[in-house]
Amino acid sequence: MEDATSNIKVQQTSTATTPTGAPSPDGGAVPPTPPAKPEGETEDKGKQPFAVFPDADSFMTRVKREAKKEVEGILKELGFENQAALKKAVEAVKAAEEASKTEGERQAERLAQLQKERDEALANATKRLIRAECQRLAQDLGFAHPELAHRLVDGLDAMKLSDDEQVEGLEEALKTLSEKYPDLLKPKIPAAPSIAATKPASQTQTGDTDAERRKRYFGGQQGPFWQGGGATITEKTEK
Repeated sequence: MEDATSNIKVQQTSTATTPTGAPSPDGGAVPPTPPAKPEGETEDKGKQPFAVFPDADSFMTRVKREAKKEVEGILKELGFENQAALKKAVEAVKAAEEASKTEGERQAERLAQLQKERDEALANATKRLIRAECQRLAQDLGFAHPELAHRLVDGLDAMKLSDDEQVEGLEEALKTLSEKYPDLLKPKIPAAPSIAATKPASQTQTGDTDAERRKRYFGGQQGPFWQGGGATITEKTEK
């Protein structure tokens, strides 16, 4: 009895330490485990690719051709011969929907479209008015290029007109801009000093008599010449 038990233990130990050829539960031998594949090797090694393209253009041509076939197949499944037939069917559905609308629905859609156009026109007009006011204020503040001021004011498009058609916050924004960047303003030229025009004393005196003018011009000389007698020239004649 002890010999039989010893034989069983030896057989179990041998079975546990044998890596390959171990007995299976039904008594047969288990086949050995195949060796692991080298890293990076796959089952598809050695297989040829589906298609080889010489360049990217050839590849895209093939993709477009296959996509066209796919679309045509879907169209035929839906009962359309081609894309033109599908487009015609869609237009027919839209026409039927338009015909089924009541007059009130059509008027409502037209009114909504007009309202949208009016809002867009009003927004554009307000934008132009704000830019024109910006240019005027910039010119009054001494900007060198007032026509470009609207590009420099932050939040100009968000500004609104007040009830008296003034742009709220625009003047304050321009003043802040001119204080932050004084180079935007025209250089200040100092004013020239004023010189009062004076006239010679001779031009300011009026109403002088001949005697007063002779006295002023020639120092007040006396005698017949200076008193208005004048000078007489006698020509000498030959005898």
